[in-house]
Amino acid sequence: MRQIVLGVIVGLSSIPANVRAQDSSPKRFTLSGTWDLDVAKSQEPQNQMRRSYGGGMGGRGGFGGRGGGYGGRRGGGGGRPETPPADNGQGGDANGSGTNMRELTTPAYRLMFAQSDSMLTITVPGNSIRRIRVDRAEAEDTSLDGRITKIKTKLEEKKLTVERESPMGKTTESYEIDKDTGELVIKTKVSGKRGSFDFKRVYAKAKDQ
Repeated sequence: MRQIVLGVIVGLSSIPANVRAQDSSPKRFTLSGTWDLDVAKSQEPQNQMRRSYGGGMGGRGGFGGRGGGYGGRRGGGGGRPETPPADNGQGGDANGSGTNMRELTTPAYRLMFAQSDSMLTITVPGNSIRRIRVDRAEAEDTSLDGRITKIKTKLEEKKLTVERESPMGKTTESYEIDKDTGELVIKTKVSGKRGSFDFKRVYAKAKDQ
């Protein structure tokens, strides 16, 4: 028995330390590539918004940063390209001014993802760029008028959750890959003083990539 134990110890010690560390480190959700919206499987929140907000989509909601819509345009950008907004590295405008409800709920018909150890970059071609820090669990974003948005990022093995909370309300997004279909499912929940609503959008890998 002693010989067997010694053999196991010797075997383990022969494995490089960096390999053993990699094996013990937790796996993290990663997302890359180009994805196109599946309109038939996606939900639009207009009816829920009418019930919660009295039919209004205009005006600044101030829910603390860019939501599930990303301000996308039909056909992956379409029309005249716009200058991507400034970004503070946490997914909102540089001044943290939040977004209006129309922008929050406008679907992006194409999303491009690139992820490193510290950052997930989401691009709507020809329209906008959003960056989410995945190496920082909590952060704060302060607007020019002093409003503070608290940002929480939770990166798990099979899911990424981003929560942005300001005095006006809270927006929570989750990103997951459906294990059966391989599709990307983005769920968004918005909670504010006047009510709440949620919706999901489903994306399939782009066929032309």
